[in-house]
Amino acid sequence: MVLIKDSAKREEIQALHTELWNELQHYDEAFAENFMTNCLKNLKERQVQRNTLKNFVTTRGFWISVLVGSLLGPSIVVLFIWVSLWIE
Repeated sequence: MVLIKDSAKREEIQALHTELWNELQHYDEAFAENFMTNCLKNLKERQVQRNTLKNFVTTRGFWISVLVGSLLGPSIVVLFIWVSLWIE
């Protein structure tokens, strides 16, 4: 993921920003403020969600549960076959 300041499309994105700003000039102050506040709130919520998911994946408990979950199925099959052969 490339930051905007390092992106090759920086000028295009800046042009979109300018176009958005020019369009907001035609609306009243309350609408523009509400629109920009909602946009900032959405950006912050997405960042928090990404950080939460990233922190969850990097925890030891997550990887232990993945390991246990992936080994549980084959272990049950092996145990079932072993018990079946033992009973016979």
